[in-house]
Amino acid sequence: MQKYRNQIITSFVGYSGSGKTTFIEKLIKELKSRGRSVAVIKHDAHKFDIDKEGKDTFRYKQAGAGFVSIFSKNNYAVVSSYGTEKIGLAKLDELINMAEGSDVVIVEGCRESSIPKIGVSRVATGKGLSVDVKNLAALITDDDNLKHPVRFGFDDEKAVADWLLDESFAESGSNDDFSRGVSVEKAFEIIESIPLEPETEYVDINEAFGRVSAENCLSEMDFPPFRRSPLDGYAFNHEDTKGADREHPVTFKIVEEIPAGKSPEHALKKGEAAKILTGAPLPENADVVEKFEVCTVKDDLLTITREYEADTNVVPIGEDYHKGELLIEKGNRIGPFEAGLLAMLGYASVNVYRKPVAAVLSTGSELVDADEPELPNGKIRNSSIYTIGAMAEEAGAKAVNYGIVSDDEKEIAKAIIKASGTSDIVFTTGGVSVGDYDLVISALKMIGAEILFWKVSMKPGMAFVAAVYNGRPVIGLSGNPSAAAMSMTMFGKTLIRRLEGVCRPLPVISKMKLGEDIKKKSPGGRFIRGRVIIENGEAIFLPNKIAGNGTTKANAKSDSVGIIKPGQQPLAGELIEVIYERQL
Repeated sequence: MQKYRNQIITSFVGYSGSGKTTFIEKLIKELKSRGRSVAVIKHDAHKFDIDKEGKDTFRYKQAGAGFVSIFSKNNYAVVSSYGTEKIGLAKLDELINMAEGSDVVIVEGCRESSIPKIGVSRVATGKGLSVDVKNLAALITDDDNLKHPVRFGFDDEKAVADWLLDESFAESGSNDDFSRGVSVEKAFEIIESIPLEPETEYVDINEAFGRVSAENCLSEMDFPPFRRSPLDGYAFNHEDTKGADREHPVTFKIVEEIPAGKSPEHALKKGEAAKILTGAPLPENADVVEKFEVCTVKDDLLTITREYEADTNVVPIGEDYHKGELLIEKGNRIGPFEAGLLAMLGYASVNVYRKPVAAVLSTGSELVDADEPELPNGKIRNSSIYTIGAMAEEAGAKAVNYGIVSDDEKEIAKAIIKASGTSDIVFTTGGVSVGDYDLVISALKMIGAEILFWKVSMKPGMAFVAAVYNGRPVIGLSGNPSAAAMSMTMFGKTLIRRLEGVCRPLPVISKMKLGEDIKKKSPGGRFIRGRVIIENGEAIFLPNKIAGNGTTKANAKSDSVGIIKPGQQPLAGELIEVIYERQL
């Protein structure tokens, strides 16, 4: 069976009356007896009744399923022993995401999806199989004429449970020629291996802030280029102060005043001094500056009552930078201080990597744009295209909105071709899971794109596809806004930083104390949005209390992502890994 984020997901397919529901009931009980949590998602081709006694969803709950949902093209419901919990519009991948924490996810129906399928056929129905036997991972039947290498009878729920839980079947049922369900680590490895050649350009120093240096910027001079005064005072030679004390003061004649920006007019002779202001160059033969407050001056005469060492209060040539010293390393971003430094050392223009252009398009016939005044029944406004575009800009790209594409693989293929022709990277939202209308992968295959992997073992953000078309990355994100944003944080921004030439493109991970207990154990691990606060000088991660898979409310209050490892249920005060997005 296909295994994602440590979940086993399979689909039972067969005609009405074939015995699917009864077998699934028995399998739920068997899996529960082995300590496994089970979720069931039922697909109905038509309208459905909300949960009632005797209905399949009711029976699944009674059998012990922890999460039960039913959905059709335009509606879904999540049901429990307390009745209907949610009702609205959702796709299969979103419902799978909602089944958080379940060890086994059983889908009833969805024979067009790419989930590995178990075919169910009973002789009494006279209908045979609803899916060609060669496309099945296993078969449950009483028909001796049906042959399959993995075959079970209707009383073999224990054997089916053994088979499902056997690790050796984690990849069975997959006929695709690309990686599926890769780990987060493997996804990063593949993302980093995509060959990319960022382009460079020279920009005026006024436009350099936020850009990435395309070369090692070296100082072309010593800075400061002359010895200078760090304060307002008087400059003189230390040799002239030997033996000076209160009983034996030394007197200097003040021969000139040197403000900042003016070159000295005199080389000091023995017994001469110069009034000097902060930043001004020292006159020749001067190697001491003393501040005004401790000097005694009268009638252009300076009196000194102590001895001085050479180079007292003198800024030497090259104190900040020596000629040839590295100012900014190639691949580093130019911040405010770096921009000022470059200007100070004569960089009127800077060689930087060109800003990548990120095309963003959304798929889904249920979507309408933000300017739609009233929502037609069954429609939702498109939010992901704006979120993903803004995240691309935040990472350093120029985002271009390519709008909404209907659920038509030819139209999706055309949109990807068009977007890739005018951009460096293409992001799509929706259409990358396992539902009937998830067509991005088939569209990518249609245009001959190289699909690198499909699905990542992470929660949320499992639905994800990485591909390359005409040398440009094409990234398919989930239609669930929160899941899409999480994938963007992890992989989308990493790719943009690579296209910018950033030398360390991966997310920055820090250890921080957890501010509140994590209420749920995460068998497969989770990524939780939250915010970082400072308490007593220490960084604390506060997870969002609103953390449903479909909710977007909490995202607006977040600046970081907490990483909960598989099986971990950390308590307040424990250290966890955190991605602080504002660092990026």
